[in-house]
Amino acid sequence: MRVGPRIKRNRACAPITYTVSCRGFGYGTRPSVVYRSVLDHCGCPVGERLISPSGTPRRGRDLWDTSWMMEADQNLFDRAVDQMTLRWPGASEAVAAAAYLDDGSILTGVSLDNFNAAMNLCAETGPICEAYSQGRRIVASICVSREPGRDGFTVLSPCGACQERLAIWGPTVEVGVSDASSSSGWSSRPLLAVNPYYWAAAFAEDDVWPSAAQHGS
Repeated sequence: MRVGPRIKRNRACAPITYTVSCRGFGYGTRPSVVYRSVLDHCGCPVGERLISPSGTPRRGRDLWDTSWMMEADQNLFDRAVDQMTLRWPGASEAVAAAAYLDDGSILTGVSLDNFNAAMNLCAETGPICEAYSQGRRIVASICVSREPGRDGFTVLSPCGACQERLAIWGPTVEVGVSDASSSSGWSSRPLLAVNPYYWAAAFAEDDVWPSAAQHGS
């Protein structure tokens, strides 16, 4: 089962293995489920899979299996563009986002600009708040912009604030990131790859990422 984008690995990079237990995230997963992500020193996913304690691939569907079958893909990109076009048709500058929920549905949103720049909101904020209100998990997110003087649309990696908000759903949330090595100019990466030294990991209880309960405390 492939998880994450197929990205050519730089042979000179030595792999680093992160093993993330789903135990403690508070989403009803079984303690035996772990997520192993092998990254090279450039942060490229070399191999990722759902494994059991014996090291064999796990079978069946549970909450975490669902998230691994979804990544920030072309469909999510297109939905963000559709939302942008609907809200600001013909605008030369705009930002919109789209997110997959754990049931496969999609939420979209746009950025909120204000005369007081401190009050601006990222496009991901709407889908994040709606997902949280519904009691659902976001499993993949993408933010797309249109810029004056540029053709087409640009995928924006999540800012630090959006990474913090998405972090409540764990390190396997996939996000669209700018990627010059990809023919499309972007790819999908798990939060753990985007932020392998997440500051709140220092406070994780018996794990490498704070649980949902900790985020809500």
